[in-house]
Amino acid sequence: MSIGRLRAARPFTAALSSDFAFALPAVAIATVFAFACGTLAWQLNVWQDEAYSLHTTGGSLANALQQGLYFEAQAPLYFVLLWFWRLPEHAPFEARILSILMVLGALFVARWFAQRYLRGVNADLVMAAIALNPFTVWAAVEARSYGAIILLSALLIALFFRGFLDERPSTSARVAFVVLAAAGIYTQYYIAGLVAAGGCTLALMRRWRALLWYIAGGLAVCVAISPLAAIIPLQMRAYSAFSEAMPLPAYAIAIAPLGFLFPHDWIASWAHDPIRNALYAVVLAVPLALAVRGIRRVSTEAIALVSLTAFVCAFFALVIGVADQRLLMPRHTAVLLVPTLLAAFAFVACAPARRRALVLASFACVYAAFSLASLWHDYAPMAKPGDWSRVAAFIGARGSAQDPVAVFDAEAELPLRMYTGGRNPIVPIPRPLAFDRFDETTFALHDEREVADSLGRAAAGHDRVWLVRNDACDRAAAFYGCALLDGYVRRHFVVALEQRFAGSDVIELLPIAHRT
Repeated sequence: MSIGRLRAARPFTAALSSDFAFALPAVAIATVFAFACGTLAWQLNVWQDEAYSLHTTGGSLANALQQGLYFEAQAPLYFVLLWFWRLPEHAPFEARILSILMVLGALFVARWFAQRYLRGVNADLVMAAIALNPFTVWAAVEARSYGAIILLSALLIALFFRGFLDERPSTSARVAFVVLAAAGIYTQYYIAGLVAAGGCTLALMRRWRALLWYIAGGLAVCVAISPLAAIIPLQMRAYSAFSEAMPLPAYAIAIAPLGFLFPHDWIASWAHDPIRNALYAVVLAVPLALAVRGIRRVSTEAIALVSLTAFVCAFFALVIGVADQRLLMPRHTAVLLVPTLLAAFAFVACAPARRRALVLASFACVYAAFSLASLWHDYAPMAKPGDWSRVAAFIGARGSAQDPVAVFDAEAELPLRMYTGGRNPIVPIPRPLAFDRFDETTFALHDEREVADSLGRAAAGHDRVWLVRNDACDRAAAFYGCALLDGYVRRHFVVALEQRFAGSDVIELLPIAHRT
């Protein structure tokens, strides 16, 4: 090679080296995240929701579609994807890998978005912050649709900016937004809130030309999801009983974004401890106010992201108030995670350059401390709700294969059976779970005859029976009729042993008739 060619090649080599060095932090973040989540996915037990996913996708494709619509009472696309993904394998670990890959995709989309639209902050820091969030980790190791929701919300936000807010909007981005919006609603209905929030944001920002294009795309989305119109009311009724058992406080949606900005599972319940949550919100208001005090001009990106977050919150409030669907848990607000965190960094980017590093460092330290404390709180026990693998091992070590195991409520049967391997007969109280449709009232006890017909018959002819309870009585004892079960146990059994696990109790019962 001549000297001239060598000199000409140097800029390319230097650029390649620079690009590689620039991408290295992102690769490191993704690698650490994948390793940590992969370890958790391998070690953690399956809990009842994941057991439903595995059961729903364990048969034919038609069965996965039907079960997703009528038993899971959800949008069906995730279950169809999981069915295809699980064709080679049927183990829980492989099902969770799909979620990890989806969340990894969301991290890189968020990093691309930060590079393009959040010029005042480091894109790798944005990526790391989303990766560190306890909800992100939880969604990645969950064999449910939440990883897909995080990926879809990140893609929709990126396409929304590229297709409707850029100075030179991309037509292909608009088309992709419409396609992914329809796919998102087929994955989780609450993504419709993000789609609606985009239109409201354009109206707020007076982007009238873009709004016309957006409305046209929205009409196409409505046509695409029209087959769901007749099914959604049936699905909403399926969960009405559970919403009565666990009503959502009116203020819960208002604090949902704070739960993503400063994770506080280790302090108090997300929605059912109003005093501590109110104090938490007040404490956080002070540093947040200090962070934005020096801002003189709010960027278009910050306005758009805050508007998206606020309008999605308004959508959830509308669902609760107008549609009377009060069954809303923190995991159902997954669509809020990405816009909330991106909005926070957009505001940091608006801070004056001389104060930006201090504001960013302060936010990063508090955010990291809260996130790490929550991650430790969540994963130190190395168990998901129920801790069913340890429950099965405990019963196997202390009992015999002939011992019947009664479970309450009936939702505990499916995940526990995965770990007992058919070693013990399992008897749900008051009756086995029916997989044709989901109805929370069938899990509740209404009189002691139901206990006698299940627990009583299971114990007949045996010197010992194991009673395994999930957290239903901790959440809503009156709704589930837990007093009926407790009363029957007191009159007909002697408690020989009681062992507490993460989200479940194992009780060794000796029938009084056998002892006399």
